[in-house]
Amino acid sequence: MRTRSRLLVRVVGVLAVVAVGVIGVVLYANLRNRASDWLVGSWEGQGLERSNMEVAVGEKKASIALSTRISATTTFHADGTLNHSFKAEAEGFRFAYTLPDPAKPGEVAKWAIIRSDRNGLVVRLGDPDGPEYLAAFRDRDTFAMTPLDPAKGMGTILFRRAGGR
Repeated sequence: MRTRSRLLVRVVGVLAVVAVGVIGVVLYANLRNRASDWLVGSWEGQGLERSNMEVAVGEKKASIALSTRISATTTFHADGTLNHSFKAEAEGFRFAYTLPDPAKPGEVAKWAIIRSDRNGLVVRLGDPDGPEYLAAFRDRDTFAMTPLDPAKGMGTILFRRAGGR
């Protein structure tokens, strides 16, 4: 009798663990899909990055403080493609890029949610080796995006929804 009771307890325990696992997977998939729905649409962003630039003047090196104005427009399409335009301007310095690259006809730029983070979503822009960003939503129409790799920048861009979904 005891053997049957122990076996029954073990079977019920295993079934409970399996049920919790299945529920967890379903909840994760639904939350991930819902979060990606929040990103779908057109966004306009502005930010400011403060950094130091090392320059060589003859044999000496100097550090120059820079304030870089950042702007971006991004459209996340539901099919996982995107259109992204980025501009950075500092004193006498300008940098810009666009995804997909207009110089490469037929190129398609992609975006993907890599994982959920306690502070938001980790989103990859571009190819599978593309930069990853933390997208932290403030509400359904506003989020802050910060590069995860400091080598890609330290500035945060505050995005606001630009148009309808």
